[in-house]
Amino acid sequence: MVLHPHAPVTAHRRSYRVALVASGSTSPPADAVGSRGHRVTVTSLMPGPTDTKFFARADMEDTRVGAGPKDDPATVAAPGFAALMKGEEKVVAGSLRNKVQAAAARFTPDRLKSEQHRTMAEPGSAE
Repeated sequence: MVLHPHAPVTAHRRSYRVALVASGSTSPPADAVGSRGHRVTVTSLMPGPTDTKFFARADMEDTRVGAGPKDDPATVAAPGFAALMKGEEKVVAGSLRNKVQAAAARFTPDRLKSEQHRTMAEPGSAE
């Protein structure tokens, strides 16, 4: 599903975005997206909450994640761009907290990750 950045965010779209995050999925390997033999580099940037317009556009400012601390976009983008230029498959960018959470996610059961993300993105959870 590709969402236009200015499209209205419905509850379904919001749930879909949260489900993608909760699944812990990353982008597929480069050869899975048809880049084999084409000099295409695919790098999965895995940021934590970042100080952009995302939370306002997704109507998530009243959530724990939307109201919580966020990383500076430049702090997230710089290692992402560097990883892309090096041809790396993925990079966890942003705060130490995000890096610790990403490392812990490798050993956390999907059901628990899903519940954690649900509580962080639940409407009204910032109150």
